[in-house]
Amino acid sequence: MAAAGGNPSAPSGVFRGMEAHLGHAGVLAERDLSSSRKQTERDRELAALFYEHYDPMRRLAYVMIGDGDAAEEIVMEAFAKALSRWKSFRRVDWPPAYLRQMVVNACRSRM
Repeated sequence: MAAAGGNPSAPSGVFRGMEAHLGHAGVLAERDLSSSRKQTERDRELAALFYEHYDPMRRLAYVMIGDGDAAEEIVMEAFAKALSRWKSFRRVDWPPAYLRQMVVNACRSRM
């Protein structure tokens, strides 16, 4: 898979959407400064989680279901769920373990 943003583990096509979101979050003029700071902090944390754990999660999903495209889709859906539930997601003891369980559950539902 081709690299995006200088990270060899990031997928090229799928990552563009995530990267576009992360690059533009927190810049809307209507939002107050504290809200945009919180969103920017969230985006940095999510980006760090993505860069560190995307590839291992994708490999795990691939091993479980044997389909690279479906594995990529499952992992991106897990990250999207993490983003949509960020307030509760970041409070878990270890977010990567929670994310991994989301991926495993999604793979099991596709078997």
